[in-house]
Amino acid sequence: MASSLKGMVAFITGASSGLGKATMLHLLSKGAAGCYSYDLQAFPEADKQNFENKIGFKRGDIRDSDSVTLALADCKNKFGKIDAVINCAAVSVAFRLFNYKTGVPQKLIDFQTTLDINVIGTYNVCRLALSHLSRNPLDPVTGTRGIIINTSGIAGQDGQIGQTTYAASAGAIDSLTNPLAREIAPKRIRCVTISVGYFDTPVLATLPDWAKQYLINYTASPKILGKPEHYATMVEQIITNSFLNMTTINLDAGMRPKVFKA
Repeated sequence: MASSLKGMVAFITGASSGLGKATMLHLLSKGAAGCYSYDLQAFPEADKQNFENKIGFKRGDIRDSDSVTLALADCKNKFGKIDAVINCAAVSVAFRLFNYKTGVPQKLIDFQTTLDINVIGTYNVCRLALSHLSRNPLDPVTGTRGIIINTSGIAGQDGQIGQTTYAASAGAIDSLTNPLAREIAPKRIRCVTISVGYFDTPVLATLPDWAKQYLINYTASPKILGKPEHYATMVEQIITNSFLNMTTINLDAGMRPKVFKA
């Protein structure tokens, strides 16, 4: 990847809202030649107006190999290449493993579904995208062919009570980073993970104001919830700085919530 976003093409999962949509619009505003949204929901029509010919999208599930394969091929056919694959599609859940009042354990399917989407889905997109990234010509400036950016969460490093399931999925993505980066390094492809804190996205929209304020209170600085634009800017910095590789970056403003009472 060159040190500029001009002319690059990105394939972004979970891009119909939140972090993914903000990233898509940010990259396009900075000169990207095209961005492709792959999500269960269609990319919003209102957001296409300024970039009509630079946006592609397909509705689908990141766990569906055939659908992902078709979407990647469609992106390649539309824009001629794929330089960056950015995995934003994920679910966030919170529940305890066992209800001591009712004597009922949490349903195993809830754990399985979360890992199925957050871990297997991300892995699926990565493995299928490599056939495209590995065929790119070497960038004459950086000597690289492309990049994979995955998304995890700080719960993977410092999970709270009720986050056992989500923390397991986030930690898995963190653990995936280094071996994947080592595996694709001979092809001159990079891999970086962004571990996000609490962001003001649709995922947190259902929280009451007091809960949001609780999270803000335990942020070091600035004392705000993250904005999708913070994530999008980090993606830009990772893409344009070719020396960033094989690492997980915490994007959380130093947020370390107090451990909830059991």
